[in-house]
Amino acid sequence: MTDPAGPAANTVEVLAEARNRDGRSPLEWLAELLPASPGPVIEVSAPASDAGARVRLRRLDSGETMLGGPDALPLPENSAAGVRAVMCLPSVERLDELFAELRRVLRPAGTLVALVPSRPGLSVAQLRAWWPLERVFAQCPGCRNGFRNASARDHLGWYLAAADFAVLMDRRQVFQLPVSVARDTRALASGLVAAGVWPPGLTAAQFDAAHSVLSRHAASSRQLPIPLRLLVGRR
Repeated sequence: MTDPAGPAANTVEVLAEARNRDGRSPLEWLAELLPASPGPVIEVSAPASDAGARVRLRRLDSGETMLGGPDALPLPENSAAGVRAVMCLPSVERLDELFAELRRVLRPAGTLVALVPSRPGLSVAQLRAWWPLERVFAQCPGCRNGFRNASARDHLGWYLAAADFAVLMDRRQVFQLPVSVARDTRALASGLVAAGVWPPGLTAAQFDAAHSVLSRHAASSRQLPIPLRLLVGRR
C-alpha cells in the first residue's frame, strides 16, 4: 500500500524542504552537479503499482510520457543526450536490464544522473533517529532493507560499471527535514513514500508505525535525517 492516507505532498515538495549543512535542498544539489545535455533528456520513474515490473519515461523537452519494461524501453537507439533518475531506482527489480537499455538509448558520451536514498554516512545521533524507521522498513513484504531492490541504494556504482558506464561522480550527503507539531505529519509521511525516501511497499500497519515515529520527531521538534547518494555515469 503506497499511500494509505491519500494524496500528499509530491516528490518535489518533500525534497525541496530538506536542507544540508550548506542550506541547499536535494534538488538544488542535484541541479548543481547535473551536467548540461545538448539534446533530449529522459526522466525515469517507477510506477509503484507495477511492483517494479515497468518504468515510466518522460521527455523533459516535450513532456511526452510512456511506459516500458526495464528490458525493453520504447525509445530508439542513441535517441537521448541524458537520463535523469530521481529516487526511483530502488523500486525497480531488474536493474541490470534497465541500465543496459539506458545505455542503448543514450547517445555516445551521454550522461546518466541518479539520485537514491543512502544508508551510510549518518552520525550516531542521526542513526538513533533513523533506526526505528529501519526496523519498520525491514519488515516490508517482498523487500530487502525496506526497498524492493536495496542494491540500487547500496551498490549502484557496481550496476553502472557492469553496464559499461564510466562513473564520473559518487557523492553522499545527509539532509535534514524539519518536523513540527504544526504540520500534518500523516500527509508528510505519505509525501516521503511518494518521494522515494521511504519504501513504496509498506502495508497500512507499517505506514502507521512509520508515521508514529515521525510524530515523535514532531512532538520533540526533531529533524528527520534524509541520507542521499548522487551518481553520474557517462556512456
